[in-house]
Amino acid sequence: MIAYHVVALVCGVVGILTSMVGSSACFYNSYTTSRNSLAILEQKVRDLKQLLEKIELKFRGNGVLRPDPSEWIRNVNTFLEADRKMDLGGHLHESCINCCLVCKTWKLILNSTRKADKLLKEGEDIEVVGIRRSGSRTTDFFGEDVENISEMIWNEVSQETGVQVVCIHGIAGVGKTVMAAAIHDKALQNMEDNFQNVIWISIEYGWVMKDIQEEIGRQLPSDLSDCTDDRVRAERLQAVLTSKKFLLVLDSFPMWQDLNLDHIGLPRSSNSWKLIVASRSYSACIKVRERISATNIIYEIKPLPQDKAWELFEHVAGSNLGRLNDEIIQDTKLAVIDLNGLPSAIEMFAKALKEIPDDNPTRIIDSWKRELVSLSSSGSLLGRKGQEFFNGFKDIFEKLEQVELSCFAYCLLFPKGYIIKAKELIEYWMWEGILGEVSCLEETIGKGREVLHNLSDAHLLEIIDEGKPEESVRMLTVIRFAAMNADVIKSGHHDIIKCGNSVKELPLAKDWPENTQRATFVQNEVCALQNSPDCKFLSTLLMQDNPLDSASHKKFFSKLVNLRVLDLSRTKMKSLPKSLSGLDNLHALLLRDCENLTSLPSLSNLQKLLVLDLSGTPVTELPRGLNNLTNLRRLNLSCTKLQVLQASEVGQLTQLEELLLMCNSGGNLIWGSNKIYSVRRDLCIEEIINLGRLVVLQLNFSDTAVFRKFLHTAKFERNAARQGVTKRRFKFRVGQMYNNCDHVVGDNSLTLIGDHRAPLTKGTAELHLISCAQKLPSLNIYGCLRHLSILDVSDFDYLEYVLTREMLNNLVELKEIRVRRCQKTVSIIKPDAEADIIAVPKLTTLLLCDLPELKSICDWQEVNFPFLEEVKVLNCEIMELPTMGAGERKILIKGYRNWLEREKNSNSSASSVFIYEEIPQPTEIQPSSTSGLPPVPPVQPINCTGLPPVPPVQTVNRTGHTTPGYLDILRGWVVVTFSRAAGDLHTASTSSYAMSEDSALPLAGAGPSEIELNRSRSSRSTN
Repeated sequence: MIAYHVVALVCGVVGILTSMVGSSACFYNSYTTSRNSLAILEQKVRDLKQLLEKIELKFRGNGVLRPDPSEWIRNVNTFLEADRKMDLGGHLHESCINCCLVCKTWKLILNSTRKADKLLKEGEDIEVVGIRRSGSRTTDFFGEDVENISEMIWNEVSQETGVQVVCIHGIAGVGKTVMAAAIHDKALQNMEDNFQNVIWISIEYGWVMKDIQEEIGRQLPSDLSDCTDDRVRAERLQAVLTSKKFLLVLDSFPMWQDLNLDHIGLPRSSNSWKLIVASRSYSACIKVRERISATNIIYEIKPLPQDKAWELFEHVAGSNLGRLNDEIIQDTKLAVIDLNGLPSAIEMFAKALKEIPDDNPTRIIDSWKRELVSLSSSGSLLGRKGQEFFNGFKDIFEKLEQVELSCFAYCLLFPKGYIIKAKELIEYWMWEGILGEVSCLEETIGKGREVLHNLSDAHLLEIIDEGKPEESVRMLTVIRFAAMNADVIKSGHHDIIKCGNSVKELPLAKDWPENTQRATFVQNEVCALQNSPDCKFLSTLLMQDNPLDSASHKKFFSKLVNLRVLDLSRTKMKSLPKSLSGLDNLHALLLRDCENLTSLPSLSNLQKLLVLDLSGTPVTELPRGLNNLTNLRRLNLSCTKLQVLQASEVGQLTQLEELLLMCNSGGNLIWGSNKIYSVRRDLCIEEIINLGRLVVLQLNFSDTAVFRKFLHTAKFERNAARQGVTKRRFKFRVGQMYNNCDHVVGDNSLTLIGDHRAPLTKGTAELHLISCAQKLPSLNIYGCLRHLSILDVSDFDYLEYVLTREMLNNLVELKEIRVRRCQKTVSIIKPDAEADIIAVPKLTTLLLCDLPELKSICDWQEVNFPFLEEVKVLNCEIMELPTMGAGERKILIKGYRNWLEREKNSNSSASSVFIYEEIPQPTEIQPSSTSGLPPVPPVQPINCTGLPPVPPVQTVNRTGHTTPGYLDILRGWVVVTFSRAAGDLHTASTSSYAMSEDSALPLAGAGPSEIELNRSRSSRSTN
């Protein structure tokens, strides 16, 4: 029995030992197999990298591959990145004593091997099907807009859509070549389905028609060596191409040459060919459209939005971004923004940072920070790697006309990203003298607009708010980088450019190079005009937006003998150095919004001065010598505190074209007439009515009698036609003054304050009726105000309805209606039982503010505003907005939260038409500030001591009877009258006696259009 147990124990021990030996053998076999599999995978990864490099070289170069390798390249990069992160070799080494981990790692190795095999097989199937003669593919598409355009272009060229010519334009580096190359490659990959020949030509600098024709001949092929001129080559090509279905791609189409594509040799009668033209110039695309008799379409490739630009950067930069802290990421994002969404520049920047060694993860942050600083300090975030990119602008700069080049170089005087009004920029060019001699402001500005148009077409300047009255422009940062380092820009002179850099002091006198032509210190912290620089060639000095509140050097300007443009706007200077009086070559003295400026030295020697701008300054008197400025073209004294202005001095400025005297807070610049009132006034219109060159005029008139006198006697209305000026501009205000500047009214506006009768001048675009507290419930407009686009009614205490159907029928260009602070208004439009629908065909904006009794837009009536874009309702009790018939257009509804919630709940059916936007409600609601417009301050009475009262209006009607409260309805007049007959603003026709507003004014027997705010004696007696 004991022996039995001993034998069993021995057998058990032997069994355990045998099992352990077997398990060890099994573990050893598994580990060895895994090591062998890992070696196989590592070789496949090396093969895959070599294949990737080979295919990328062809793809990024001139090779056309089939199938398109873009997705394969992305998949390979993703696989290689994942393989690097998994580090299977390290995992296998760490798990050498753990059988389970070895098996798990072995499975991962097998899975990666299968993926590598699949990618290798797919890569080996990619083949070259064609060669692009020149041009390269730099990056993939990013952004839905670009992808959509690519798809649309492919549809145009691959299908019978009727379009033969597709033009692509955009700034250098935006991806035009990438787009054209993608379409070209796709055509080659699908050639058997679409084309017999696919031809790619990248037009090189200096090419002429012969070069293009010969390149087409080489690719067909067709021997043109025996052809003697362009016409013979065109006939030979036309004979060969007539029988072919082909795609021709012309990349880098020149903006500087007038290449007539119709002379290349494209078949005239055949629709079997397609043409793609890629150019940096929109004008070049327009020329193609004009020169070639085929249906065409033009696409603009725009820079990437910021989010897509960052996505592209992340894609190219790779995994290193994950190792960076938030501070470095934020700095990098700001740097990417500076590249303005240009894919080529973003890719170069990303590659420059991607090349930073990452073998030591703890130092990657410091490495990126140093590289960012290095790239920034190089003058371009692209550093040395950006030379190729910037060379793309070289030919553009070199081929600009000299005037265009000078105007473009002037734009460098403003800070990075600076947005400037287009008209203001053109005026700088004009004052500098770049646009030539100034004979007429409007004519010279017209030349400047042509230059600006050409620079915009070449995508050197970006137009903002294009098509609006106040267009603005800016220069993209990458273009600024390129221009700052371009020899053609820098040659011949020196500019000091220190904008927006927190500069606190001007350079010492010895640090101003003698050949300095322009100097700019815009948006800095300079406190004084120090020293006296000796720069006899300096023509422009820009100092706006600096404190300049310390005492300046008295002789600062003494050696700047050729200075033409001096801008000290928005500084805190109290006075100017006396040496300013010696700048006898000065063209422009700009002192806008200098809030502390109270005195100026004598200007009597500044006889070449073209513009004097003191707007927004607290000056109380004009500088001495104003009457000597015989060449002055613009005098801007708006929003000043002038107490005295001798009109006789202004009357001596015979070359004056623009006189701006609006919104004087001193309340004294109100023009009267010696012919009407016996009391002598300083500002008498008789002193300026003979200024024969005036085409821009902004004045305040004491009353309508003076205003009418001015219009009937002044030459202002006739100047524009005689001088060939397309559009004269005016701002007229009649009646009591505001106590501060009004920035709401635009050009060609008439503002009536209080109870006045006033003519409407030809071309009135804005009509502002303000502060009528009488019981005048009806306004009658006779005739058609053809140009009126804005109607602004405010502070009417007894007005129930603002508009009627008849009035709207006459206001054919009305785009904006503003109604504010009208206490009794119940509806904007008075319902009309005779009309099924009331329409305002061009209305875009409706502003309703502080109307406590307002119930509706038009009571029960259906309205149709097909182009309405925005309705703003503030402090109104309107219950529900009508759908307003905007069709498919969405209407933006703005208001305070409580009203918006009530509107949504009561008008749920309009959710598909309206887009709601909440406006933050102030703690204390100020009615004058809730309209979204500058406040209308309380009316201040004018001191008109000694002036006789305006007599009650009485007119003689057509039958000879006297009718109180109305105006004569003469031929060519538009009459606007308040009556007590109804509670609305009312329109009526004058039948045969009503003429168009476009009647020439003034004419014998035909007065101007009129508007009357008439207070009858009966209404005064009852109130």
